[in-house]
Amino acid sequence: MRNTALMNGLLIGFGVGFIAASLALYRVVSDYMPQYATAWYFHGIAIVGGVGLAIGIVFEVWERIKNKKQREAE
Repeated sequence: MRNTALMNGLLIGFGVGFIAASLALYRVVSDYMPQYATAWYFHGIAIVGGVGLAIGIVFEVWERIKNKKQREAE
């Protein structure tokens, strides 16, 4: 297994996990602690997950394009 594939998978999993956790917890938190649900650091969890997801996808696309160019050059 390529190290870059592992890194991309970890970044994508990190991003999806953080986004899913923030969406799952938002309903519970907004019902019991509405002042916490509107706080910036609670929404920051989803933002960090989105950034991780975007970076993982960009790296994966970049690697695929790079590998395709290498195969075409051979």
